[in-house]
Amino acid sequence: MWIEGIKLLNIRSFENLDIKLSRRINILVGANNSGKSTILHASGSIQDPRLINATDMRKGQKEGYVELILNGDFKKYFPSVSGNIVRYNIAKKND
Repeated sequence: MWIEGIKLLNIRSFENLDIKLSRRINILVGANNSGKSTILHASGSIQDPRLINATDMRKGQKEGYVELILNGDFKKYFPSVSGNIVRYNIAKKND
């Protein structure tokens, strides 16, 4: 199993991100505060959805999501996933 792609909407520094990942090695390079850790947290959210929550929303936004596109034999690890996409919708509560 591997994560083939990551989509983020209104998460931290990303208004809209859609990246494809290699099955082998992926290297994240960027300046400080450019979003490298956000991508790692998003990929880790498949094991612990609490890694990304409402406090990670872009300022002024009320909704967003993390979407992970899976490939390979992931059904034995995530039998409840229909299709090959795991999506976590995130919304801020009304203040």
